[in-house]
Amino acid sequence: MADSYFFNMEKLSLNVAKEHIQMMTEDIGYCDNFFDEEKLVNNLKNGFVALTMLNCFVESFVNSIIDSCMKYDEEVLLKCSIEEKIEIIFFILWKRF
Repeated sequence: MADSYFFNMEKLSLNVAKEHIQMMTEDIGYCDNFFDEEKLVNNLKNGFVALTMLNCFVESFVNSIIDSCMKYDEEVLLKCSIEEKIEIIFFILWKRF
């Protein structure tokens, strides 16, 4: 993050995940104790991309909460793990109520 500007990945990562989920097939072509290798590989590749992008979405969403809603402008908290960020967010919100 240079000069406290950052690129919000929420919309992009969610769109990429949706696109790759749509490319997956509903069945993996299992019959007679054999898999259709092409369908299986297709689902694994697209599922991997979708899960990775959903992870990016969650991380970006949590960073947006920290940056905009909590008005936290230092990079220290943004460099924490996702688990630490969520704990801090809930701790701060709990203190407000």
